[in-house]
Formats: sequence, C-alpha cells, structure tokens
Amino acid sequence: MHNNDGYSGLRRTTDDIIYAVDNSFSRRYDYHIDSSWQLSSPAEFFRTDTLTWQDNELMSMKLRLNDVKGRLSSFDIVAWQNHTQVCCC
Repeated sequence: MHNNDGYSGLRRTTDDIIYAVDNSFSRRYDYHIDSSWQLSSPAEFFRTDTLTWQDNELMSMKLRLNDVKGRLSSFDIVAWQNHTQVCCC
C-alpha cells in the first residue's frame, strides 16, 4: 500500500491520530534554568513613566479587522448565517 501522507505501508489507528493531534497542539514548554538569568524588579516591569510600545504592522491589522467587523455588522444575521453555512450537496 502506498499513499501520499508520508506513512507508506502504515495503518494509523485512532489512538495514533489522537496522540499526533494532542502533540501538535500542546502548549507545554520546558526550560532549563540558567543561573545567569535574572528577572527585572517589579518596579521596572510596571513603570508608568515610559511610553507604551506599539507595533505598526499589528495596529494596521487591527484597523483592517475592525473595518471588516464594522461592515459585517450591517448584514442581517440570519441571511449571513445562511450565506456562510457549508452546503453538503
């Protein structure tokens, strides 16, 4: 048996698939503590005298997203749901 998913000749079980999905979406990270690492003081983290940072690309994306959301709010919700539902014909 040969297929194009990189698992030639192997039959994947449900457990294999669940394991692969769980590992793909795992949010666990392991760090090994290095003695040279030092955290800044809380006073440094929560300073109010510094300007806030801003990423221009993220702000541009936010503006475009809000523009789209604003245009979508004028649609009738039932008509929009009917339009966006997947048709299995």
